[in-house]
Amino acid sequence: MHRRRSSILSVKRAATLIALLGLMLSVAVGGIAPTREAAAGSNGQQIQVNWCYATSITFKGYNQYGQWSVRTFPTYNGTTKTNGWWWVGDVTIISHQWWGDGYKTINVPRSQWWSDWTITNGCT
Repeated sequence: MHRRRSSILSVKRAATLIALLGLMLSVAVGGIAPTREAAAGSNGQQIQVNWCYATSITFKGYNQYGQWSVRTFPTYNGTTKTNGWWWVGDVTIISHQWWGDGYKTINVPRSQWWSDWTITNGCT
């Protein structure tokens, strides 16, 4: 009985070791499957505006599905991020300050390998 229990434990240990080795190999070769948001970096980008102390920023442009979108986001400590909203092509950025609105247009690439974000600085 004792011998049988030890052989069962050996099989369990071997299975655990194989599973861990498989996980390590998959991470080393290509990583774990990306999330939906990370995959969207190949079909549009999220936008981050730095150094803009507006009360809010409105983005106007096409989303990753080719649909016209207008969306306003709040500004926190001079930074605005379009978390979860993906843009492609020319996007107009309208910064809403107490003294008036500022406008600028940026071009957002459909894909880039290094990041899911297009970053721009300044309100106008």
